Amino acid sequence: FYQPKFDIRTLQVTSVEALARWNHPERGILTPASFIPVLEQHGLLDSLLYRQVDQCLTLRKAALANRLSLTFAVNVNASQFANPQMSTHIALLLKRFDAPGACLSFEMTETGTLDPGSLSLENMVRLRMMGCGLSIDDFGGGYSSLQRLCRLPFNEIKIDAEFVRDLSSEPRSRAAISSVLSLARELNIGVVIEGIETPEQRDILLHLGCETGQGYLLARPMPAHNLLPWLIDRNAATQRSPVMHGMGHSPLPHL
Repeated sequence: FYQPKFDIRTLQVTSVEALARWNHPERGILTPASFIPVLEQHGLLDSLLYRQVDQCLTLRKAALANRLSLTFAVNVNASQFANPQMSTHIALLLKRFDAPGACLSFEMTETGTLDPGSLSLENMVRLRMMGCGLSIDDFGGGYSSLQRLCRLPFNEIKIDAEFVRDLSSEPRSRAAISSVLSLARELNIGVVIEGIETPEQRDILLHLGCETGQGYLLARPMPAHNLLPWLIDRNAATQRSPVMHGMGHSPLPHL
């Protein structure tokens, strides 16, 4: 499934996050909590990652045929950075699809255990040199945040949705988000706010200086066969009314 990220000021789509889902024949759509532990137990996380990247790059190719330029974020378990073949395999996939590294970003859950060894750092550096992005997911919900930001080549952090839920009633949540934004500016890294669901939350985040968000306010996660039609319809509606949601589109919007 795919969920757009968006410019909080204009609601223009900036990129898309790929979310692993299992369409179970009896139990319906299952979230990662239902199957990731089993995949990890059997050493299949890398197979899932490479399949997701393959599907993202396939979708990117279809989007280009419709004059849409998509970039994707894919979730990665921290332990996967220790795989000596990780960056090499990603490079091969990019080459096979003739795609730039900048069209991919890898989101690492902050609570994951990151191997401090040289292989993890080497993979990260190679991915960044290829143009790929590296993001700490669920920032504020785990540990060693500042240490990771200072020592590893991340260029983005995603603030956990928990800080957004009580924005209107909890001054400390607003203060925490404001502090993270200041830190990110000092470190010259991007910030994505997760879990934006209401116009009120959006207004508060705008006041705090947030720029990029993700959440039900714009779109719920959707299957691939719905994503492109949704983007095409949204683009067509915007071209008919350039002031829609306060945004305008170029002939080839970069999403």
